[in-house]
Amino acid sequence: WQEVNVAKVREIVLSFRPSYIPSEEAIEEKTPEVEVIPEENLSYDERIAKGDYFFDRGFLTLAANEYVKAANLESGRTEPYLKLIQTHFALGDYEKARRNVDTLLLLEPQNPQAQLWRVHLDLKQGHLAEAQAAFEPLSQAFSQDPQLNYLKGILAILNNDYEEGK
Repeated sequence: WQEVNVAKVREIVLSFRPSYIPSEEAIEEKTPEVEVIPEENLSYDERIAKGDYFFDRGFLTLAANEYVKAANLESGRTEPYLKLIQTHFALGDYEKARRNVDTLLLLEPQNPQAQLWRVHLDLKQGHLAEAQAAFEPLSQAFSQDPQLNYLKGILAILNNDYEEGK
């Protein structure tokens, strides 16, 4: 084996650099000073907004990270948990989504959105009896909700009641 002179190789490679690609020194000279806001100083609302930004662009793991940070800042608020449920559901991580449903229901036991998510998760994970049991109180309280009618149809079809499913 022959020893490689790294400095010489670098010099040769850089000699082939096209003129339109600036040198490293030129890039450093042109880079403006940017005030960086430390991540740890973001507020609850900024964390939620940042999470929404990531979620809307499909960066679901980054969105979840921001929602967790928002929940850590204000653990008594339900919004980050709802967003975490939606994000983990979209990621296919149903156990994490379920843990967030449970947390949300501890904060607000009658939260209809959390109860709906519980039905969705039970259906997705094949827990038909649990979905049916969780659905019954919801259907009585919110009988006109289109999402409930959809879930009612799915539950009916899964129970082989195709006429009711229509």
